[in-house]
Amino acid sequence: MGAAIGTAADRPFAAPDQGVDQTAALQAGVARAARAGLAHEPNAAIGHAACAAAAYAFLNRSDPSPGTAPVLHGAPPSAALVARGAYLARADDCVACHTAPGGKPFAGGLAFKLPFGTLYSSNITPDRDTGIGAWSDDDFVRAMHDGIRKGGKRLYPAFPYTSYSQLSRADALAIKAYLFGLPATPRATPEPDLAFPFNQRWAMGFWNVAFFRSARFAPVPFFSSPNFRRIRRCATGCSSPQWGPPTPVKSTALGARIR
Repeated sequence: MGAAIGTAADRPFAAPDQGVDQTAALQAGVARAARAGLAHEPNAAIGHAACAAAAYAFLNRSDPSPGTAPVLHGAPPSAALVARGAYLARADDCVACHTAPGGKPFAGGLAFKLPFGTLYSSNITPDRDTGIGAWSDDDFVRAMHDGIRKGGKRLYPAFPYTSYSQLSRADALAIKAYLFGLPATPRATPEPDLAFPFNQRWAMGFWNVAFFRSARFAPVPFFSSPNFRRIRRCATGCSSPQWGPPTPVKSTALGARIR
């Protein structure tokens, strides 16, 4: 028989060798196993973190489609961009949420009192310091389609990007053109007063994973008349702040004109 390779200290789970302290050998083996586990643990943690980050990014991905602007009775394709934007802003009732009692229209500051704190609507006038005057077209569309404001911070769904995501890029920019034609009102938006963990804006990404998908409006082929498309777009895409799972709005105004 050939000589044994190594000692029991090197082979802690092999058959015992004569004259070797088995307790010491076992302790040495356990220590080596622990060192190996600790050496592997950082790599495993990095791998898990990378997978989690990739999944988070994938599930929060944006729909790059510009979408198709529907035919609107009050703003035909021949209408000027600002006129179409004004029609859409009225249909979505932007002024209601973005005007505080006694304040200037669209200057924000309206308080939304919630069970976990208070939010305030944003100033959406073209003021460059306190409003959206410094926002580019892409900044505005990203806020409307994905709920991410200029600078990268996530918006709360009290701003219903879950519905505005269905707007085409052209219609989103029509609203922007209308807003940029309004008087600039310098009024800083109060900071939200929310309890933890609702004050962590980054965590809205997890809410989006559960309840939101960035996507443009898609007409139902069977119901393809312009009037039905207009009513369905307003029933599903009008302003409706969300916190739990989005609930579709049932329209009872089929056939009614939107003025």
